[in-house]
Amino acid sequence: MPIFDHRSLELRRRLYDGPGSVVAKWLGPHALDAWRIDVANTTGLHCDINLSHEVATTIRRTMAQATAESFLQAESNHDASRDLLGDGYQGTMNYAAFTRPLWQWLIPPQQRPYAHGKYPKLVDVAIGMARRLPRRADDLRGRRDRHGHAGAGARAHTDALGAIGALG
Repeated sequence: MPIFDHRSLELRRRLYDGPGSVVAKWLGPHALDAWRIDVANTTGLHCDINLSHEVATTIRRTMAQATAESFLQAESNHDASRDLLGDGYQGTMNYAAFTRPLWQWLIPPQQRPYAHGKYPKLVDVAIGMARRLPRRADDLRGRRDRHGHAGAGARAHTDALGAIGALG
């Protein structure tokens, strides 16, 4: 990720401050109605300089000036409560806060610390699920889902493994 010097008025003007900025340009009735700021918890931070809150409030002000109906979301990987003070980001998304509890729900309890020192991997869960699902479309012949539709499970097999891959 690039590290910008948010003290630069020219950078702010071009990216997010005012009607001529990138943020304002892409908002409106025939454009976007929201912005999601990637790794928002580090936006505006560099060494001992912390302009994170100022960046968020400036983006929000620019968005409000461009269109009354807009939403500013922060992607965070920490406790985002300091970013949700009411005048900056309006919501957050946090992959870790979703996937870590999901991992704990999907796999049986394990001794801690885990062998690799972090969080459990879903590889064993994926392999176990794959073993229980049909291998080929031929295996589905004669099967019916709970609604009586023939061939139940072919799509669920690929969807389940794809979803697990996205989590792990």
